[in-house]
Amino acid sequence: MTQPDSAANPVGGERACTLTASDIAAISGGELRGDGATLVDSVAPLSRAERNNLSFLADGRYSPMLATSSPGVLLVTPALAESAGSVPARIIVAQPAAALLELLPRLYPQSSSVPSIDPTARIGRGAVLGDRVTLDAYAVIGDAAVVGDDVVVGAHCVIGSGVTIGKGSRLFPHVTVYSGGTI
Repeated sequence: MTQPDSAANPVGGERACTLTASDIAAISGGELRGDGATLVDSVAPLSRAERNNLSFLADGRYSPMLATSSPGVLLVTPALAESAGSVPARIIVAQPAAALLELLPRLYPQSSSVPSIDPTARIGRGAVLGDRVTLDAYAVIGDAAVVGDDVVVGAHCVIGSGVTIGKGSRLFPHVTVYSGGTI
């Protein structure tokens, strides 16, 4: 796995890492068929996947998409492993969606943040903030909301009144959690 700050493998704004098909097979415990050196740096749905993307095929209804798609690496069930399509590397796994979920943190590692509260953040009456909370620019925490320990609330998030955000949660920019919600 190549780390996101590697000069040899630049990444986009999402801070994705680059993985080889061999890495993906090892992480997912799948059977690699094809070029183990194929590199991917992001995930895309089968309908618009390109050579730098990882995608998956778990349902035969979507097999025809593979003929017009071009993912670099495809997670695929044993039953669909021979589906028509030009894919440099296929990784056969029993549950492609579950394997993809296991790979997401490797492709998109979370950047660590130093707990802080931006001066533009707004905190409502009676809101309770846990330890090591980060509130980015223009975050809004509603009245009587409870934000657990080690929570990161991204820029421009709105947490409604009475919302509970559990320990270790991370809300990316522009998320709205409506009043009374729980995460």
